[in-house]
Amino acid sequence: MSSLAVIFVVLLVILVLVRILSPRIYDHVIVSMTRTWYEEFLKLKVEKGNRVLDIGIGTASALCENASIVKEKRLNIMGVDYEKRYVEYSKGVIKDSGLEDRVRTVHASVYDPELKK
Repeated sequence: MSSLAVIFVVLLVILVLVRILSPRIYDHVIVSMTRTWYEEFLKLKVEKGNRVLDIGIGTASALCENASIVKEKRLNIMGVDYEKRYVEYSKGVIKDSGLEDRVRTVHASVYDPELKK
């Protein structure tokens, strides 16, 4: 096997791994920044019992790290993201944080006319 073929195979394997692990990579890179943003928003801008539309919810990890606020304020949150892997991953994150009755995620584009239903 030529060195060019080896490089191609290695790059292909890396690409596949990045794609498979993308929700975990997202959490590692993004959640540390957005956790505080969610906390401030939920504490200061959202009233008890409100409904919240979260466009670009990602894996829902940053939101779920603020589960106590969501529960205390009895919020109902609909999260939308166009990355299917993130939405699938979010289901487990939401369940693990005990927010199944408070947070729902949908795989869709905000431009999807079906989202309005």
